[in-house]
Amino acid sequence: MVILAGAPHTVVYTLIFLAFLTVCFWRRSRLSWLWLSARYSLCVGGSVLLTMGMWYPAWLYSSETARSQIPLSEAVAGSLGWHEILHTFFGGLTQPAISRCDPWEGTCYIGVTALWMIPFGWAQAPRRLRYGLLLAVIFAIFCSLGRSGGVFEWFYYTVPGWSFLNLPNRSLLIPAIALPIFAAFGFQRWLNGERFPAWIHILLSLTFSICFIFTLYSIGANSWVPTTLVYSALTQTFHPNSISDAHWSIINFCAWTSLTLIVLILYSWKIIQRKALICILLLLLVTQSAQYTQRLFLETTSADFFNPPHTIDFRERAGAQSIFYRVCGYAPFIDAGSDVRLRFNPPILTHRLAEVFRLHEIQGYDPMYPHRYADLLRAWAGHSHATDPTRTLRLERLPKRLLDFLSVRYVIGYPNQENIFRGRGELESAGVLQSPVKPPKMVESIMFRWLLTGVPHLPQAAEIGRVGLHHATETIQLFPVRLGINIANYITESPSYRARHRPATEYRWFPIPLGAGYSKVRQYIAEYKLDKPHVIDSVSIESYLQQGLWAILEIDALTPDRKGLVLLSDKAELPVYENPNAYQSAYLSRNVLRYEHPNEIAQIIDQTQPGDPLPVFFHKQDTISMEIPPVPVKDERKSSLSYHRNGSDQMTITLKTPREAYLAITENYSPNWKARIDGKSVSIHRANHAFMALPVPAGEHTVVLYYFPQSFYVGCAIGGSALIVVLVILFRKHRRWLTPKPIKKRIVQTQITESIPDYPIPNS
Repeated sequence: MVILAGAPHTVVYTLIFLAFLTVCFWRRSRLSWLWLSARYSLCVGGSVLLTMGMWYPAWLYSSETARSQIPLSEAVAGSLGWHEILHTFFGGLTQPAISRCDPWEGTCYIGVTALWMIPFGWAQAPRRLRYGLLLAVIFAIFCSLGRSGGVFEWFYYTVPGWSFLNLPNRSLLIPAIALPIFAAFGFQRWLNGERFPAWIHILLSLTFSICFIFTLYSIGANSWVPTTLVYSALTQTFHPNSISDAHWSIINFCAWTSLTLIVLILYSWKIIQRKALICILLLLLVTQSAQYTQRLFLETTSADFFNPPHTIDFRERAGAQSIFYRVCGYAPFIDAGSDVRLRFNPPILTHRLAEVFRLHEIQGYDPMYPHRYADLLRAWAGHSHATDPTRTLRLERLPKRLLDFLSVRYVIGYPNQENIFRGRGELESAGVLQSPVKPPKMVESIMFRWLLTGVPHLPQAAEIGRVGLHHATETIQLFPVRLGINIANYITESPSYRARHRPATEYRWFPIPLGAGYSKVRQYIAEYKLDKPHVIDSVSIESYLQQGLWAILEIDALTPDRKGLVLLSDKAELPVYENPNAYQSAYLSRNVLRYEHPNEIAQIIDQTQPGDPLPVFFHKQDTISMEIPPVPVKDERKSSLSYHRNGSDQMTITLKTPREAYLAITENYSPNWKARIDGKSVSIHRANHAFMALPVPAGEHTVVLYYFPQSFYVGCAIGGSALIVVLVILFRKHRRWLTPKPIKKRIVQTQITESIPDYPIPNS
């Protein structure tokens, strides 16, 4: 029921799961197919009603968020291998980094304790349910294998609409539903006090001994094991010294297995009683679910726990006196991701910084309307192939007027950064790799993101090659590349395959919370500054090495053009720039212009000089409530505006205007936004392609805008009413639903074949 409110993948796989159960019940019962189809429809319909508050708003806005057809190569990009599926089950369907299934999309955490209940629940489950669950799990495994399993590809070409789905690993949602059902039957056997054969107790004791010894050995052999087990979500993916995901899943499985089995053994030996067993098993389950992901940690930990990176701390202090400010992250070489979906791939303009860095405001964003916002940015600055249309926009360049128009007051990173090479260049032996610069650029410095592997014996700071900057046939400048200073050397050792490294430049930037604050995310960067700015048309990398692999991931040039931004500080992890010409988040305009394509908006704003009044743009097909001719007003009284953001879903604007005008707000348009002028409701129009505007009469007014998703509350009301109906039915029929049916004893009639003599029956 709850899962039907998730992403399209989860809904599809849930319906398939129910279909498997329906077919198995039909094949192994005398029930008609029509009757079971009606029950299937009733189950799905009831779930739809109960979750209406979650899916109904998304359905209303489906035209804005419609998915496009995905090529097969991209659709199967999320497929798993057999070993990854094993890690998923050994980890107890726990961490997204292992199962590659996000918990918010329905992945069920059942924990190792519940996994151990599954074998005991296999025989307890009814036969029809047992085979239905088994077939569904087998289907999910082969589907998650992508092309290797054959199922997903067949569905892609056969089933209508399947080509709009991606990530075959989402099919592991089905085991996430099926396995807890088996585990529940297993718990029932233990809680009912059923006694098991002696060989089961011996097997449990032997398994406990092996897992316990392995866990103790792992803790003693690697000091990172206890830290990773306790803070698994905080270290397993991001901290370079942490144990790997594969090791974590195995050790975690053995640790929880030891605790679970010792409890079951003590109960089977009658050392603890039934009530104690229930309490301890529930405690184990709750503890394992708390060992979830950093999402839980970020959402339940107060902001005072963290020590922000110096860049963020400085930017917050610099903007503390500003009534409005927005932030643009435009940073090269930072590509660490997290559960809160913040991923830096240069360059980037992102709206989700506020979640992680606690910044006060970011450019407006409504999850239901990402598409117009993306169109506007694409028209201005291009759009890289790595863009996520619903969360993050990665720009090809950073146009200054776009920052002004979006009210971006601060830029964290390198606004003068331009990409020269992004991909995978490799040098496997001595040689030269050359990258052209088209067109030639005036540069101040060159930055590299690269790694070296397979060179274990060279000393630290050894010169292993050089970088050259060239123009035509002239070499402008040469720079040495020193091991462990300009480039990180990763060394892989057998047989444990534990990675150790000799690090290069480190940036403590992305917030990975630990007890002592943020952990370091190592970004291996080399920057070479020229003696003076010069035009270059190519960059060369020469390697002296006869062994190892030199991987060049990215090359960027830093030009003298900082796009009019003022450097505030370069003492922290990344430089912080201020945009003094950024417009306010709200402005008054009598200059109404019509447009057909967002490129027209970009062209007009690019021609507008700083300080000139901004127009307000409406689409040619949109109907607006007031047409205002762009006639200059000869009035000495000036317009004034004061903008205050009360929170993410409310803003207050106090304004004064001598003539009627449009109030434009740089916040993503949504029909869920409502507005009141001096307490009276007024219509909001979509303006500037992605934002909002509303007409205001002459005079002094107070405008309040608030976000009120009416469809969400309507859906919740319907779902709540359906839930009340279900509870009433259950209460009225509680004996039927909650009280187990008595077991009917079968009466065996024996036919006596011997002849019995007839005796006369005396008269009474």
